[in-house]
Amino acid sequence: MAEDPISGVPVVARRCLPVHEWPEPDRAAWAAAHRRGGLLDDDGLASSWAPPTSDLIARGYGTFLAFLARTGDFDPTAPPAARVTRPRIESYVAYLRERNHSSTVAARILQLIRGVAVMAPTADLAWLRLIAARLRRLARPARDDRIRIVPAVTLSDLSFALMKRAETRIDLPIRVRALLFRDGLMIAILCACALRARNLAAMSIGKSLQRRGDIWWVRFGSEETKNRRPIELPLPEAFTRCVDRYLDYYRPQLRRSAVALADALWISNGGQRLTPKAIRQSITIVTRRELVEPLTRNSLEKSFLPSLRSGIPRVSVSLNRSSGMPATHDAARLQSRPKPRCRQATPCSGPIDPRRERYRPMRNGTGRARRREIDRSASSDPYRARILTRGSNDCRRLRPLLERPPA
Repeated sequence: MAEDPISGVPVVARRCLPVHEWPEPDRAAWAAAHRRGGLLDDDGLASSWAPPTSDLIARGYGTFLAFLARTGDFDPTAPPAARVTRPRIESYVAYLRERNHSSTVAARILQLIRGVAVMAPTADLAWLRLIAARLRRLARPARDDRIRIVPAVTLSDLSFALMKRAETRIDLPIRVRALLFRDGLMIAILCACALRARNLAAMSIGKSLQRRGDIWWVRFGSEETKNRRPIELPLPEAFTRCVDRYLDYYRPQLRRSAVALADALWISNGGQRLTPKAIRQSITIVTRRELVEPLTRNSLEKSFLPSLRSGIPRVSVSLNRSSGMPATHDAARLQSRPKPRCRQATPCSGPIDPRRERYRPMRNGTGRARRREIDRSASSDPYRARILTRGSNDCRRLRPLLERPPA
């Protein structure tokens, strides 16, 4: 470890340079890539990136700059494309492999490619993309999430059990009961909508959580989501009583001030709005206490699909691409549209081979690929074809399970 020449105190080398410490050519190119154009100018290549994406790419490129500074190969006057050479990339990959997992190494190289591509659009990075492709093929998961996956019915029961415990354990302090009810409702909404942690933390009363009649709706605009697709989904009817109870009784117990946080849905024990990091930590702490293995928000989403494919009744949900709403809640608009000219699925007289018939690609009139799922049905037709759009969320199949009232 290097020491300061004056004080003799050990100095820890920076592993990532922030944007404000980049050289002037890099900062200028980064700002130009994020600049919005006018009537006569085009937008920068990174102008459409969400802030978390921009921060992630900046950290990846800053890690490469910190590596060059550590090895003494850092030229502040060189343009971004001139820094990316084969010998430097070879040394950089070896440096990353000594300190990171294989999946992290592949991700760092991909972030470097995306950063240089927007700052130097004319640079030839084909050779670097081949290296990134090889690293992705060689990458292995850092941990096996299969041992942490629990059935979706267990997560649903856990959410209602936490809320029931908050209602029945009157011997507990009121703030502890409020935290129990908040965590249970949070897991239940994740089961119903599978939101990202950033969107879940940004939920506000009246804006992203709206009351429409007797049903609560979750709504996010396209500018608020990572994939730029709007979200507009109704919560199950059984959630109405739970949301009302939380807003009327438990949420005021967590608020320290009657003026602050007037519209924030999730409140911490300290009276502040929950951040995405705090939500991830809360889910991990609750599942570690209640279940065998702690679950993160990502592993919580992975827990839905195996159980839905094995034992939970299936529901066909067609997602409207323009409004993000299920087709059952947009029937009038769908009826007014012409039907696409696609090959119709016909009932089969013999047994179905799941390896051949389970996901067969189909094409509609616009050329968009669809998948067909053949499944047994309780109707008169023993084999009914259900058409699911590729963009539909599989987690919505959990809705019939969540419609049941809490025990």
